[in-house]
Amino acid sequence: PRRFAHTFRFTAYDEAPCTVIYDLEEAEDGVQFTLTIEDLPPGTRTAKEMLRGGTMICRTLKYVIETGRPPLGVRMLFVLFRLMQPLSPKQSRSEHWPV
Repeated sequence: PRRFAHTFRFTAYDEAPCTVIYDLEEAEDGVQFTLTIEDLPPGTRTAKEMLRGGTMICRTLKYVIETGRPPLGVRMLFVLFRLMQPLSPKQSRSEHWPV
């Protein structure tokens, strides 16, 4: 497989979903990874979060591939998310995720 694509929408924002695409391509010295975000409405909260989060996504995937697990900072972030879950808006709960 060389491409994985999915729609994404922040449940906390009442904004249109975007499409997130992960592409792998052979290169001379390894593999070229490209993250593309399509249909991202400019100026929205989703756009701001996705553009900022793209860097973290790329770094985390690289780290997982090289070491087998996410970096400590990302693991701590997920612990924080778990602890803050009771304070999250109801619309952000996993039962409202469009999966």
